[in-house]
Amino acid sequence: MASKIKVDQLETVDGTGNITVNQPLSGSGAGLTSLPAGNLTGVIPAANLGTGTASASTFLNGSGAYSAAGGGAWTLIESTNVTTAQASITISGIDATYATYAIIGEELIPVTDHVHAYIRFGDASGIDSASTDYSWAAERGLHTDGTTSGVTAPIYEKDYTIGQIQLTVSTGNCGNGDEGSEGEGFSFTGQLRGMRGTLMNPMIAGECHYQNNQHISMSSRFVGIRHHHTMAADRVNFLFSSGDIASGRLTVWGIKHT
Repeated sequence: MASKIKVDQLETVDGTGNITVNQPLSGSGAGLTSLPAGNLTGVIPAANLGTGTASASTFLNGSGAYSAAGGGAWTLIESTNVTTAQASITISGIDATYATYAIIGEELIPVTDHVHAYIRFGDASGIDSASTDYSWAAERGLHTDGTTSGVTAPIYEKDYTIGQIQLTVSTGNCGNGDEGSEGEGFSFTGQLRGMRGTLMNPMIAGECHYQNNQHISMSSRFVGIRHHHTMAADRVNFLFSSGDIASGRLTVWGIKHT
């Protein structure tokens, strides 16, 4: 038989110690104070932590509200990690959301030794590879293991080309270690611009480092490369001039301005 007790205070017999409740309490807890946060259990719903909309693209700021990341934040578009040999890497998902994208290729190792590194742009119709689609200009510093063909290390070169079927990121030979040299391969960092297809041609500006064991022990290259036409490019494609990519990672981020 249920009964109701009406009181305005509960107290132990001697006025000390704790009051033990053997069953859960229900009802409003709005009037409770001094609840230790460390004694709470379970997961607090994100909506109860602050105002605004909680999502994977927002964070809880110091004012207790959910908001988007601040200016200059990098948003991951896609990352491909090659663990089994493949002919090329294509990253899509690029659109007009960002005016600038960052692209990083890390420890890209070719199956075939002594090859060049290429990048191409594309859209929904595929990857552009016409014979006059691309041009590039570069400045390269080379460090050799001594004197090679009469050239004493280090040396510096400037070169360019017009009308290519791809963007040549590395004209030096990227090694794969088949001659017993460790640490060979190709890495680069660049920025993609003009991807919205409205004012500028798609282009990449950045730097790369590659190593082989044929003539050059290490080469650093600063390069600017562009497509010959304005286009709403939504993907980039990386490949070597011959053979597959044995391993490595290619990642693209969108960079916010505000």
